[in-house]
Amino acid sequence: MTEKEVKIFFDKVRRCQRLYNSIVYERDHIEEDLAAAKAIDYSKPHVSGGSSSDLLDVVMRIHAEKDDCVRELEMRLWELQCFKADAIRVIRELNDPDKEAIMIDRYLRNLPWKAIFRAHHIERSEGFRRHKQAIRLIAEALTPRPKEEKKTEKSPPKQSGD
Repeated sequence: MTEKEVKIFFDKVRRCQRLYNSIVYERDHIEEDLAAAKAIDYSKPHVSGGSSSDLLDVVMRIHAEKDDCVRELEMRLWELQCFKADAIRVIRELNDPDKEAIMIDRYLRNLPWKAIFRAHHIERSEGFRRHKQAIRLIAEALTPRPKEEKKTEKSPPKQSGD
């Protein structure tokens, strides 16, 4: 596996996490819409030209949106769990707690670089250097080694009895 392929894999994990967070945010807003849904006030005069709907229609529409969102959320959660399990397995190849911690913070916890540098008490350049080393070490660990050719002694050719 090349360094570029390793980086692409980890970027997919981050994208999946961001998508999941986005859907959670959307679900929360749908719940707020549900709480803010208002019924028609029949005490006010009727205004022609508009479309009226009563509270049941509004609530049913919002529940349908929420159901769709929850189904998407469940699917994305399963996908995210698979990606994270693979990422953890790959990160464990490092056998270096400092580099593992940086990779976990960046790709599994989805932290921005600034927060990672602050949490690890390292300078920006040192953090990027460790990250690059981690990517390189993972790529090396996941690259299959060429098989050694077995040297076999040539046996003498079989002679026929003629």
